[in-house]
Amino acid sequence: MSLTVPAGWHASITHGLVLLRGKGVKLWIRETSPTRRPDPFFRRRAVPTLHPSDFRSVEHHLGFTLSGRQFALLPFPARPSAATLDAVNAALGSFTVKPGNYYGQRLPPARLPAQPGWFVGARGGKLLAEGGQTETWAATVPYRDTPTQIPPIHTLNRLPRDGVIIWVSLSRDSALRIRPVNSLRIRARLIGNNFEGLPPNIGVYGASVRKTGYDLDLRVFFKTVHPSANLIARAQAELNRLRLPVWPPG
Repeated sequence: MSLTVPAGWHASITHGLVLLRGKGVKLWIRETSPTRRPDPFFRRRAVPTLHPSDFRSVEHHLGFTLSGRQFALLPFPARPSAATLDAVNAALGSFTVKPGNYYGQRLPPARLPAQPGWFVGARGGKLLAEGGQTETWAATVPYRDTPTQIPPIHTLNRLPRDGVIIWVSLSRDSALRIRPVNSLRIRARLIGNNFEGLPPNIGVYGASVRKTGYDLDLRVFFKTVHPSANLIARAQAELNRLRLPVWPPG
């Protein structure tokens, strides 16, 4: 992907995303993975020419297809002058892409080695234009939920009071990075019950951590909001064995 940037403006091209901003205007060009059936949203075969009305809402997206690849153009709310609008459209008119499929690479998940007393598993993913995700889990009872079911209700229902469930997701979003929260060190004072869909007797520790190439989302579930120090230490010892992969660049 390439774009000619107007003088004094700023732009970046990353995995599946072009960002252009300047003169009070901001817009994204975000690539979308093709589907099996043609989507009429992408029927336009050229980069759209923008008008003042296109900057009216964050929900206003314009689809187009270029060199066989699908994109959504997202102009953020603004009131551009005529000169600014001309600069935007000149930049959009310069946007070019090479045909081809630049995604589909395998995304390896994080791994928790098998240990006595733990049931572990993981599911890898595939890199799409929008990004990708993997899931990893470890529990002191057999894991009974699908990889993306959070909270893992079926497993929680079988969890004894001295049990633990660890769930880790690695993800990449072409447009967003997570806001870092907490760390991979479980702290008792941060174990709570404020999690949508969580039964009132369940405690959970959560963390969101930025890593190179992806974001890491951690959830550690206990059968109580006040687990013992020994139980936290057991969960931490298992979490310390977490092995993180290297993902394709993007």
